[in-house]
Amino acid sequence: MALDIDREGYERLTPSERTVIDYLSHHQDQVLDASISVLARETATSTSTVSRAIQKVGLGSIAELRVALRADRVRRSRESQGHQSGEGHMSDAIQKLSLISSQTLDDFNLPDILRAANAIKAARRVLMFARGETIYIAQEFMVYLQYLGYNVALVTDHNWMLKVGSMAREGDLVIILSVQCRDRTLPKVARLAHDAGIPVIGCCCRRGSDLEKYASVMLFGHTEEIISYLGDVNYSRLPLMMITQTIISYLGS
Repeated sequence: MALDIDREGYERLTPSERTVIDYLSHHQDQVLDASISVLARETATSTSTVSRAIQKVGLGSIAELRVALRADRVRRSRESQGHQSGEGHMSDAIQKLSLISSQTLDDFNLPDILRAANAIKAARRVLMFARGETIYIAQEFMVYLQYLGYNVALVTDHNWMLKVGSMAREGDLVIILSVQCRDRTLPKVARLAHDAGIPVIGCCCRRGSDLEKYASVMLFGHTEEIISYLGDVNYSRLPLMMITQTIISYLGS
C-alpha cells in the first residue's frame, strides 16, 4: 500500500517519523498484527512518534491503518483474480468479517467490559431490552446467562419497555442492546431506568446516541454495513455478539 503522503509531505516529517513511515511501507505483513508499542520498538522510536506519523498520512489510528492495509490487500487480490471471480467475492466477504472482528477487538475497553460483567454478577435481576433483529443476540445472551444461574428477563415489546420505571426494583440491572440505537424507545428506557435509580449498561455500535446520556457503562462495537436493500441499510451484529460472548466467557470461567 502506498501511504498517502507525497514527497513534499515526506520531507516535512521529522527523521523519526520518516523511519516509522519507511517501516510501515516495507513491512506491511508485520504491521497487520503489531501493536503500537511493538512498532515503536521495531523503529527505535516512541509510541507518540508512531501515532503522529500515522496521523500525518491521513489515518486516525493504528486500527485505521490496519483496516487500510487489509482493504488494500483485498483490492490487490481482486485485481489478480478478476472482479467476476466467485472466489474473489467470497474473499471479500471473509475479509469484511475479518475487518469487523479485528476492529471490534481493537476497540474493546476491557475495564468497561469488566465493570459490566461484575454488575451482572452483583445484580438481583437483569432486565434486558432489545428491538428488531438484535433481539436474536439478546436471546442468546439471556440463555447463556440463565445457564450460569442468573435471573434474566428479556423485554422486546414497546409498551412493556416504557414500564421499566415501575417494573424494576432496587438491585436490578438494565442492559440495552442495539446496533445503531436509532430506535427512539431504547433511549427512553435508559432515561426511565436512570431516573428510577436503576443502573444501565448500554451496548451499541454507534457513538453519540442518547443512550450514552443515561448509561453508567457503555460498551461499543465496530460499525460496518453488511447489506443495503431498497434504501434500508443493515449493519453487522457480530460486534454485539463478540461483546456479549466475552462477558459470558468471563462469567463462566
